Amino acid sequence: MKKSLRLLCLLLCAGFLSACSGGKIDSAPSPTPTEPPLRPLQDRALPELSREESFRMLRYMYANRALLAGERLYCLDYDGAYRPVLADYSLDGGLRRHRILVENCVPAYLGLQGERLFYINQREGGAIESVALDGSDRKTLRPGPCDWLLVEEDGLCFCDEEGRYRRMALDGSGETLLMDKPCACPWPMGDALLYQSLEDGRLHLRREAEETDLCLTEEEATAPMIWEGRLYYSAGESLHSVDRNGLGAVRYPVPPLLAPAELLPEANGLRLRGLCRDTALRQWVAWPEDTEGTLQYLPERGYRQCDYLDADYRVETIYDPDGRVRCFLLCDGEGRETVYIGGRVSGAQEEKQEEKQEEKTDG
Repeated sequence: MKKSLRLLCLLLCAGFLSACSGGKIDSAPSPTPTEPPLRPLQDRALPELSREESFRMLRYMYANRALLAGERLYCLDYDGAYRPVLADYSLDGGLRRHRILVENCVPAYLGLQGERLFYINQREGGAIESVALDGSDRKTLRPGPCDWLLVEEDGLCFCDEEGRYRRMALDGSGETLLMDKPCACPWPMGDALLYQSLEDGRLHLRREAEETDLCLTEEEATAPMIWEGRLYYSAGESLHSVDRNGLGAVRYPVPPLLAPAELLPEANGLRLRGLCRDTALRQWVAWPEDTEGTLQYLPERGYRQCDYLDADYRVETIYDPDGRVRCFLLCDGEGRETVYIGGRVSGAQEEKQEEKQEEKTDG
């Protein structure tokens, strides 16, 4: 009997202690929530680009108003009546006009695949067009307004009239939607897409396979350009850069920008160039390694805009202060500069003249 009572008391005590213990847990304050862990740097890092890929990206951000392929230069030019055309020059033995390929054309985002040129014709409301290298078989592949055309081996990527990123075949067929949100400056980097969102104005890195879309900048930013492992971009009225991991941010002490700054890789290093305004429009150049912010203002009247660049050549448009084109400039790696502008007969007219000349010869 005593043994039973002792056992009962032990059971009652155990139950009481358990109840007390449970009460203490229920009344204890909730633990402080911890911040979600930051994404590993490798998740936020931009893919690496080769030197040629960086040149290609810079050309794209400058709208590829010119294109060098082999010994030929395809570019915006003007005919004898100062009407814009897409022209073809030969670089063999000097800069010599071959022919006008397309009349009534202000080309941008020029690209070459096979025996055809592809471009956005800003003279025709931003339509995507293509033409054979001899100036024949001109086609409108998609009516405008289109922007940010990227010519690849197996298709054309571009932004439509609403800024959505699309793709179609080289003949204009099979159009598909790549990203259903308005963007600018889209640049594919392997399995990722670097772009400026037109919704918040900031730079984003989108990885479709991982279903991630990471914001890379705190402020509105445009014209992303990657050179030697650093991302440069124009934000507001200033120029910034960060490393591939978004670290080591630098804001360059340059005048307030009127347009996105240009990066110009040269034999003696990288140059920055931009436009500002004090009493008048002025163009400046600076150097990223110069932390003191030393500027050099170009002495010439007007300003320059880069249309094409690679390791050996740069093509620039020289503008008067009122924005009118003064001339074009071809710069080679040895410092030689060749000025060109002016018109000749179109390719079609040239062929007719050649036929007439042959008829006279035969006669």
